Amino acid sequence: MQDSQFLVLLVSFGVLIAISGILMYGRRALARRLEEDPHEQTVRSVELVAGWTPTVLSLGFPLMALLIPIDDFDRGFQLMVIGFFALGAVWMLAVAKLPRLRNLMAQQAYASTRGSPDHGETPELYQDVMRRFLPRAGVVVGSAFVIVLVRAML
Repeated sequence: MQDSQFLVLLVSFGVLIAISGILMYGRRALARRLEEDPHEQTVRSVELVAGWTPTVLSLGFPLMALLIPIDDFDRGFQLMVIGFFALGAVWMLAVAKLPRLRNLMAQQAYASTRGSPDHGETPELYQDVMRRFLPRAGVVVGSAFVIVLVRAML
């Protein structure tokens, strides 16, 4: 990998992680600035943490798919990278579509972000947001899978 590609990849991932950190830990302040109604603030807050954070982080997959020099590696490594992207896309879509996995991920997101019933946040609200947002993230990761597959075949 060339130094410039590595630098772009490193800076890009740093930016994505910073944006995700702001979305996760500044979500209530952002929601207060974006919405007037307290109920809408709660919904927007959960959307920021359970919907937009995975979507922003999923943008790293196509970025990596475009910048990784896949043709410089042997066939075994190429297949491993293709499998990694396919697994990421399937996982995002499985969590979005299967209620048991979505419940598990919603409980984890609720606990790790200190979801609060005092603010009107519930695990069910997290599940609903994940059901709506994770297919988008799955499509983004799926596009990375297609990019890597095409680049490996060429």
